[in-house]
Amino acid sequence: MTNPPYNPVDDDDLMAVAITIDRICDSFESSWKQGRAPLIESFLNETAGKTQSIVFPELIRLDIHYRSLNGTLISLDEYQSRFPQYSEILQDFSSQLADSHQQIRRIGRYRLEKIVGRGAFGVVWKAWDEELQRIVAVKIPRNQSLSEQERNRFFREARSAARLSHPGIVSIYDFEEIDGSPVLVTEYIQGSTLRDWTRHHEVDFIEAATICRDLASALHAAHQESVIHRDLKPNNVLITEDGQVRITDFGLAKRSDVESTIAVAGAIMGTFSYMSPEQADGKASSVDGRCDIYALGIILYEFLANRVPF
Repeated sequence: MTNPPYNPVDDDDLMAVAITIDRICDSFESSWKQGRAPLIESFLNETAGKTQSIVFPELIRLDIHYRSLNGTLISLDEYQSRFPQYSEILQDFSSQLADSHQQIRRIGRYRLEKIVGRGAFGVVWKAWDEELQRIVAVKIPRNQSLSEQERNRFFREARSAARLSHPGIVSIYDFEEIDGSPVLVTEYIQGSTLRDWTRHHEVDFIEAATICRDLASALHAAHQESVIHRDLKPNNVLITEDGQVRITDFGLAKRSDVESTIAVAGAIMGTFSYMSPEQADGKASSVDGRCDIYALGIILYEFLANRVPF
C-alpha cells in the first residue's frame, strides 16, 4: 500500500488553523491580563467547524487559569450549560476545576485566603503572612501587564503612603514585585467600608461630626508629610468593629513636595462626586491638600443630607 501523494495545500491549511488558534488565544489571554473578563463565546464566534472545536479547550484552560488567579472560578455545570455542544470536552476539565477550587492560592510568602475588596486598580485579598505569622491585606493589580509608567506610579504611591504613621491611616507593611506583578501589603482591618456601614446604620449628627473629625486628623497627618490622598470617598474609609475610622487606598496619592508627577495635564484623577473643581478640570499640577478637605466636606454633606451635592 502506497502513501497518498504529498499535498502542500494540506500543510498550508494546518498552518492557517494554527495561526488562527494562536491569534484567538493570545487575544483572549491579553484581555485577562488587562483586567477584563472576556467571554469565551465572543472568541469562539471568530471561527467555526473543526477549528472551533480545537480552540475551545484552549480557551477553557486559559479561562480556568485566570479565574483561579482572581477568585472568580465558575463551576463545571455552568460551563456545560453555556456550551452543551462541548459537554464531552468539558468533562476532561473536571479534575482541573476541582483542584483550582481547592488549591491554596499563594503569592510570595503570602497565602491568599479570600477576596475582601475590588477596585478600579485591583483586587484586595485577606492573606496570611507565613514568615511573620500574621493576617494582612494584599492588593494585586487587576491589570497583570502594567506599563513601566503604571509600575512606577504604583511604587511611588506605595512609598508615599508608607511614610505615614497615624491611628486613622491603614499602615503599609510592604510593597514589592512578586512573580512579575507589583504587590502592596497592608495591615488587615476587620470591619467594613464607610459606604457599607452607612447602608446598615443610621448616622446621627454627633456620629457624623466625630467621624469627620477623626478623618480630618488623619488627613492633617498625611498633609504634614506632604502626602495628598486625592481620592477620599466612603469606599476608601474603613470602620473597625469598635467604631474607629481608617483611611485606606492611597492609590492616587501625590507627594506635594515633589515637582515631578506621573499625572499628566488634562488627566482626571479621582471619583467625580467627591472631586474638587481643579481635579474635575484635570488640573493635576494645581491639586493640593485642599482637594482632600473638599472631599471630606462632601462626605459630611452626604451624612447630613443623605445624598451628594452634585
